[in-house]
Amino acid sequence: MFKWTCLAAALVVSGVMLWMVNDVRVHIRTSVDTVTRDLPMILDKTRDSAETMSMLSEDIKQLRELVVGDQTSRDENIVAYETEILKLIENSGGKIGTKKLIGTGLSDPVPAREWVARERKFALWDQARSSSKADLLNRIGRSSMNRTWYIDSGEKSPTTLVDWVKANHAPSRELENAEETK
Repeated sequence: MFKWTCLAAALVVSGVMLWMVNDVRVHIRTSVDTVTRDLPMILDKTRDSAETMSMLSEDIKQLRELVVGDQTSRDENIVAYETEILKLIENSGGKIGTKKLIGTGLSDPVPAREWVARERKFALWDQARSSSKADLLNRIGRSSMNRTWYIDSGEKSPTTLVDWVKANHAPSRELENAEETK
């Protein structure tokens, strides 16, 4: 009797295993059919997307040339330079504003962190319009109304933002020397 019970159990286990293998086979076949059916469409959409991105990239390049012009002499690391300057200003702990038209001090001073957060929105535009790091620094140092930005770091009277950056950022001091030798 024990022999027949073992045989029946073995048949049940074998049947379950065969059913599971068949189920896996059916799922694989369904997946292969789906991939075979949908893959050409996916590849076509991928090609179309790549083509569109290529055209968009060319359009952006042409728009930049339209706005800025041909800048073959443009500094290569202008993005990194602006990032360094903005971090330096942000960490200064000072207040930034323009000089009061009447009286002394700054008009509507803003904490450096807030000013930098606002300035980052225009960073790409400033970089696109700048032909050199010195040009970029001068653009950062001017407001949209072409007024000079000043920083009050609490050490002494407010100084122009450009002069403060040059005093606290060695690469900017080097720019000043390079500009003087031109």
